[in-house]
Amino acid sequence: PRVSSQLPEGFSFVSADLATSGTEVLDEQAVAGLLDQREVLEASWSPPLLFFSDGTSQNASFDIVNEQEQGRRLSVRSLTGSVTLRDPNGGSNR
Repeated sequence: PRVSSQLPEGFSFVSADLATSGTEVLDEQAVAGLLDQREVLEASWSPPLLFFSDGTSQNASFDIVNEQEQGRRLSVRSLTGSVTLRDPNGGSNR
């Protein structure tokens, strides 16, 4: 099944490196069947983060921030595909 969702009001994704910067257009078939298909197609999308069947991925980082510029950085490690969550301003890791 295909589902879509969005961040709560006041939060946004912010690119933290080259892998997550830029925008691209979605193929209509990629979102076919979603209730909010039109809204999803009209949104601005970053390039996808790819995860591979051998457990690897690509290095990438992005921040989720609120209107006060507070947030958390999500980083994906290419060798293991693991994701870490931390304060982008140097606070504690999670």
